[in-house]
Amino acid sequence: IPIINLSKSSFTITKAADGKIEKSCTVVVQKGKEGPMSVGTCFNPNGLIESVTILGHEEERGKGISEQSFLKQFKSKKVSDAFVVGKDVDGISGATWSSNYVSEALRKSSFGFTKFVKGKK
Repeated sequence: IPIINLSKSSFTITKAADGKIEKSCTVVVQKGKEGPMSVGTCFNPNGLIESVTILGHEEERGKGISEQSFLKQFKSKKVSDAFVVGKDVDGISGATWSSNYVSEALRKSSFGFTKFVKGKK
């Protein structure tokens, strides 16, 4: 999967016509085992993950990080979750480093949500 926009991470907040936050999304550029990866995460206003997408990576052994069989475990996780492989994240056999780096990206995204969105309308 080619890398998309590796120059920087980003944070986007979508608001409804009445000004209330509908969704917030991050793109985190993260170190991977074999090169950089770009991880997209969207949260609902309550801090639950709606989706995680691997936008790009260079992982050879960790190709499975972009498959729904791995990513679906993050749906509905809370920003307060630990995102630690072996604790609340099931890693990919043979791709533990790649799994750890995706988890790290989610911790960074959760921090962004907590800092910029949590408690705001």
